[in-house]
Amino acid sequence: MPRPKDARADFSKTTKDKIRAKCNDRCAICLQKPPNQGRQCAHLFDASRTGAKQVEVAIYMGMISPGYQRSSPENGMVQCPTCHLAFFDSEHIALSPTPQVLKYIVEYLRATDAAERKPLYEVFRLLNDALEGIDVDLPDMASILPFLDLYTLVVLLPDKLNGSEIPAHHLPDLFILDGSQFVPAPADTLPNARGVARIFDVSVISDELPKAYYTIPLSPKHAEFTQQRYWRVPAKPEVILMMLMERIRGVTEPGCEEIKFARVIYCTLHLQKIGEYEVNPPNSKKRMSEDDNNERPHKVSRSGGLPLTKGRSGLRIRIPAPKTVTSCGPGPPKALRLKI
Repeated sequence: MPRPKDARADFSKTTKDKIRAKCNDRCAICLQKPPNQGRQCAHLFDASRTGAKQVEVAIYMGMISPGYQRSSPENGMVQCPTCHLAFFDSEHIALSPTPQVLKYIVEYLRATDAAERKPLYEVFRLLNDALEGIDVDLPDMASILPFLDLYTLVVLLPDKLNGSEIPAHHLPDLFILDGSQFVPAPADTLPNARGVARIFDVSVISDELPKAYYTIPLSPKHAEFTQQRYWRVPAKPEVILMMLMERIRGVTEPGCEEIKFARVIYCTLHLQKIGEYEVNPPNSKKRMSEDDNNERPHKVSRSGGLPLTKGRSGLRIRIPAPKTVTSCGPGPPKALRLKI
């Protein structure tokens, strides 16, 4: 497994200037413009040694390409002290690709043979190419392209955020999905109307925008919590997804739609590393219980594995011979003996 070169990855002054420039010197979440000392250049992958391990695992899973640098501008965004310290750094909330994008990734992993699957960082690169109008070798993705550069805010610990809100001083416009793109919604559009979303886009906000006090509800009990909100932030979707999967490892509740999809993706990628078992549907012949004294002799698989067996469900299961596989955990590969 490739190892990241730097154990500690602080941003240089030049890198911080680039991060602030791409975020218009504003918090990418609440869009506020704090004083210079209050603008946190927050890391996506942590700056500490923990971040080095996160990158190592992400490369192993095929989430990011080898050579990703945590000290580069692409690994950072501007956050105000409230968003950064009170909510993100404390792991109460996290950004996530939209459910539409996550569902597409889940379906891609399920429908594509393991040997033919592209690493997810390559899948996201191709999706971005498709967004630019380039023909790519991926199954139908037209319906998710409007959501590709958008993210949702996921509440990881709703019980601890009861009544919590993020204050904001700029009210983003409402947009409505019109075919393959989001367009400004008519003036009389209600924020909870179907297909309508409020998009927080730090790249287009200007200093001339009038101030309007607004709060971003973080509690599901809030009356406006169900209104759709999206964030357009300068970050790669594969990095946002990887950090979400890191954050939810300690979440025991079922969680929202994004958390459920992220768990499926995480488990699928790890299972891919240890191979798959072949399960054949039962044939039309008489089902026989494994306790039946007249059970036919077991057939031996052509691959030289263990015999084919029948379970109580009638499924004929082919169990491969023991083989050496690679550990799916972080750190250098270790030889494990797979015991069946």
